[in-house]
Amino acid sequence: MVTDLTSCFKECATVYASKKSKETRRASELESEKSEGSQKPPSKTSQTFKNASATARAIAKDLAGLEELLLHKRLDYLSFNSLTCRMTDQERQRFDEQCTKVISQLGQNIRILESRAKQIEIQENMQQGEHLRHVTQLLQSYLSKCTAMMATMRKLRFANEKKKQQTKRLAKLVEHTVAIRKIHQEEAESKPNSLSGSRIHEMKSESGTVKKRKEEEKPKKTADGWDEPEQYQTETSSHLDEPRKSQLMQENAQIYEKFRHIHAEIDHVEEQITEIQRLQETFTEKIFDQEKGIEDLNETAVQITMNIRDGNDWIRQKMPNDSDSDKEMNDLDRFDPENPDPEFEEKEEESGKKSGTRAPFTRTHKLEQAGLFF
Repeated sequence: MVTDLTSCFKECATVYASKKSKETRRASELESEKSEGSQKPPSKTSQTFKNASATARAIAKDLAGLEELLLHKRLDYLSFNSLTCRMTDQERQRFDEQCTKVISQLGQNIRILESRAKQIEIQENMQQGEHLRHVTQLLQSYLSKCTAMMATMRKLRFANEKKKQQTKRLAKLVEHTVAIRKIHQEEAESKPNSLSGSRIHEMKSESGTVKKRKEEEKPKKTADGWDEPEQYQTETSSHLDEPRKSQLMQENAQIYEKFRHIHAEIDHVEEQITEIQRLQETFTEKIFDQEKGIEDLNETAVQITMNIRDGNDWIRQKMPNDSDSDKEMNDLDRFDPENPDPEFEEKEEESGKKSGTRAPFTRTHKLEQAGLFF
């Protein structure tokens, strides 16, 4: 029995054609993706940003090296009172000078990088400039950490040197005192014993009787508390005469005045040193502010120069357009709406016919567009 399979054949052909088209479309998409993947996309990062990033990486590397050097040399630098001297004072001084030079150079490089980041943020890309600005802030904090570490080491060194100076001064005083005592002892040992034993015995007995007599002559103590000063005054007055007393009083007054004057001078010098330190800090702050102001002025000048250059380019572009508009306005000024020039209109129409189009702008039409003809 023969059956009609026309509809089934049509459906099978439609399905096959759709599958074939899908496979073809998929293959073309894969080829386009491969071709796009083989071509490198254009870089959106500017060359200025790449150079600034390389500079920031170099500064960070130098800061890491400086921190590693400080941590490595810290034990040798602070070995003041150790048995083995790992670093001399000259080497410490040289190390301080080198570290100070490196820190100042890194600070200057960070300031230059900060100015470049501001310039990129203003002129090229705000996001890239902001990224560089945050990087400079991190580098500045890293540099401050290294500077604080170096300042602490230097402070401990100066404190140790001050203690050494005080110890040396006290050692000299002790040596001088010991030498004087030794001289007195040698003089006492070398002094001949001219007194005989009997004479010494008589002197001892006389001294004993004198002591007993003095103890008997001592007045009895009272409970008012005024006996001891009076007794001391009577004893000193009995041993010293008036000229000697006045001389001692004058010497005491002179010594007191001298030391008071020295103390006042020391206080004045300390005040001057404090004032000098304060002025030095103020001077340093002013220098930093001036450097920042100069950098801001430089950036403003660069920005103004760029704006002037852009304005000049815009003026050059507008000059041809302005000349065309001035020419049309001069034609309008010469045109009299009450007495139009038919010859000019005929020329306009003829020029339009030659070009294949109707002259769209006659005098009347121009005035209508300008709003001068109703």
